[in-house]
Amino acid sequence: MQTVVTAAELADLLRRQPEPVVVDTSFDLAATESGEQRYRESHLPGAHYLHLDRDLSGTKTGRNGRHPLPDRAAFARTIGALGIGPDTTVVCYDAQGGDWNHEVFPAINQLRALLAKCGVPELNEPGA
Repeated sequence: MQTVVTAAELADLLRRQPEPVVVDTSFDLAATESGEQRYRESHLPGAHYLHLDRDLSGTKTGRNGRHPLPDRAAFARTIGALGIGPDTTVVCYDAQGGDWNHEVFPAINQLRALLAKCGVPELNEPGA
């Protein structure tokens, strides 16, 4: 399993059938709605958004950390709704900037430009 893909590799994957499921997981601990807001404003073609608190974390008990793993059945329903199954290629990205990962936002802009050069539309329409 390869864990990092280049823009050219992603462009190639997006031309294949079945296409991969692209998921924006942008999140900022200091502004928890900012990743989803940025997704609404612009995102990679065909990308879905999963929110760390709502979609990718389980119920907090006070003893299981800030973002505990979700219940398996609930997580299966969440990703299944996106068309993700056992044989699905999934590409996740985080476009959220911040002091802790100041290189990510410029990197996502570079990825968008590289995808456009590879023949993939730069952005979906807002809200798409």
